[in-house]
Formats: sequence, C-alpha cells, structure tokens
Amino acid sequence: DRVGFLHPYVVQGGVAEVVIDVLLRDFDTEQLQVKADLVAEIARDVERDYPGITVNIEHQKQYRNMADGLPVEPRAVEFAEQAHRELEVPVRLSSIRGGTDGSMLTEKGLPTPNLSSGQHMQHSPLEWACLDEMVLQGQVLIQTTMLWARNTDVNNED
Repeated sequence: DRVGFLHPYVVQGGVAEVVIDVLLRDFDTEQLQVKADLVAEIARDVERDYPGITVNIEHQKQYRNMADGLPVEPRAVEFAEQAHRELEVPVRLSSIRGGTDGSMLTEKGLPTPNLSSGQHMQHSPLEWACLDEMVLQGQVLIQTTMLWARNTDVNNED
C-alpha cells in the first residue's frame, strides 16, 4: 500500500511544556505539504479549544523521495538490477517512504537507489542483519560499479 503517514516518534515533556517530534512521510512529494498543513491545522484547533496554550511548529527538511530524482539517470537502477541478475541474486523492487543516505544523494543530483545491506525489520525491536546477505550485497555493489565502468564513456562524461 502506497499510503503516506504522520509518525509521532518522540513525545516528551512535563507540566509546562510538551515536545512532539513528528515525521511526515509519503510516496508523493506534494502530499508532504498536505501533511504539514494538517499538522498546522491540528495545532490551530488545539490553540482554539484550549485558550492560553501555544503550539509552535518547526519544520526541518529531511529526506525527499528518490522517485523524484531517479528518472534523471535510469541506468542507476538498471545497472543495479543487471548486477543482481549476473550474480544470480533475486531482484526485489520496492518503494519506501522513509529516508536514506541514497535519498539525500539523489536529491543532490547523484541518483542512488537503495540496495539491500542484509538488514531486516529496520527500526524495530526485532531488527537484525544477516552476514551472508551483507557479503552478497557487497558483491552486488562491486558488480554494479563494474557495470558503470564498462558502460561509461569518460571522454563523453556519460
């Protein structure tokens, strides 16, 4: 399901003040503003319903959707898929709403799809990693790099 969400991941405070950190996540970048507007509307409702209470909202840009930047260089995904096939590693394409180093690099103009690192159930109490999968994904990364080297004309800045 490609549904965005608001994730209040930190709630702390006391009698005089409460701080709630909320992540806004969505597959559709435009929907992030819709979610920010919803948070602002909730804040206004709280201030209206509880006179004397002040709600301050601070926006901190985090990660953007990689889908916005990957089409700039489709070979980034193509070469990763090809490397998997050449090593007979199953390819599993999926989309995530969260933030990664790859999304930050993609936003800066270096399309960087996420590759597995052998981790499972990320950010949960049951998170774990498989050493065999880590080694295999290292091989996929090397193979992907070799594909880039073989298919890039350095004189043409391909």
